[in-house]
Amino acid sequence: MDERIIVEKKDEYFEKLDEEEDLAGDENGNVMLMGERFNIMASKYFMSEILVILQDSYEEKAGEMLFESGKMYGKDLLDLIGEEKSFDESLGKMLGLLKFLGYSDSYVEMESITFSSSPTAEAYKSKKMFSTKTCHFLSGILSAVAENHGKDKNFKEQTCQAEEEGNDCVFVMV
Repeated sequence: MDERIIVEKKDEYFEKLDEEEDLAGDENGNVMLMGERFNIMASKYFMSEILVILQDSYEEKAGEMLFESGKMYGKDLLDLIGEEKSFDESLGKMLGLLKFLGYSDSYVEMESITFSSSPTAEAYKSKKMFSTKTCHFLSGILSAVAENHGKDKNFKEQTCQAEEEGNDCVFVMV
């Protein structure tokens, strides 16, 4: 991964969205961005109850289901943001969109991406539900970018803010 290209594209795309795109809402709670309807929720509600139920009921399978769902959603987001020639440019645009949608800014180093904040991890931590890694959906979104560019690797969460001693969510390609 070329950190410079990714960061440049991320910042450029985030600034473009921030300047040009209107988040248009209506009285029914619909939010439109780039002509598409989005669900935007506060982190204390963001999937936390669903995650708890899934993890209690299905344990490891819950993470797999959320990962695959994130991958499908990531492909939809890639269609929305448009095709880029390189993996690094696509990843940069995706990180810019995720920042715009409420994830923290991300930091790219070598083969890892770090988020200082994730809505899912925040929800777990706010409920003092310290857990192992919880950001399976985000792993899937990031992995969709890799798959879209023919990479035979996925992003997996190495450390999570939701872990008892966790500070950041760090994803690595494996």
